[in-house]
Amino acid sequence: MELLSFFCLSLRYSGVLSAYGLALADVVEEAQEPCACRYETQSFARLDERIEQLTQRCMDALRKHGFSSAQVSCEVFLHLRYDRTDCALMVSARGYPSSAQSCHAGDFRSAFMDRYLKEFGFTIPERPIVVDDIRVRGCGRSGVTTQNMTPNKQGPPRVTTVTQCYFDSGYLDTNVYLLEDLSYDHNITGPALIIDKNSTVLVEPGCEAELTAGGAVRLSVGSGAPWALDTRLDSVQLSIFSHRFMSIAG
Repeated sequence: MELLSFFCLSLRYSGVLSAYGLALADVVEEAQEPCACRYETQSFARLDERIEQLTQRCMDALRKHGFSSAQVSCEVFLHLRYDRTDCALMVSARGYPSSAQSCHAGDFRSAFMDRYLKEFGFTIPERPIVVDDIRVRGCGRSGVTTQNMTPNKQGPPRVTTVTQCYFDSGYLDTNVYLLEDLSYDHNITGPALIIDKNSTVLVEPGCEAELTAGGAVRLSVGSGAPWALDTRLDSVQLSIFSHRFMSIAG
């Protein structure tokens, strides 16, 4: 009987995946304060001033986390509602550039009316718009690259040492490789150990491993020699045949 081959990937940072994910994650800092003014021309200067203050507060907080100004982006939100109504919407002006009839942060009136129409199916054009709150969200991006290209090294993979590992057939000589010594054109035949600073990959007998350009280990499982069926008890075979017969009986 010959098992079908399938593949699995061992990512380069799989041993410290949570820590690596935290390093890639964005850091968000928000600042918000009440406003209680109308969104109209007379209020734009005051709105721009307060938005600038909140933006600077977010920038300062993110700089304390080690982010440079180039790594930080800020987005402004206004909590808007029609006058004499109690349904307020938190609105961003993304996609609505500023104009002569808006504050410098963007055309929040058009953004609010489009959002209100989408939510409720109507607008109240003649009704003044009230700003309940001003909120600024600062986002610091780490800039850590997620793709580390594996260099293309000439020659066969270098065996660091040979050790004894125990498998189903007993102790076998097992080649030990360092991941940093391998290239993406190298193929490793099991049994073998591929050791990285953060993890160890075991290539079992009958399996093969190769490196991708991004540094992940691609394992080809079940590509070894065929094995014969016999009368010995095998829990895997029992499970496979049980499922097959149950599907037939069903």
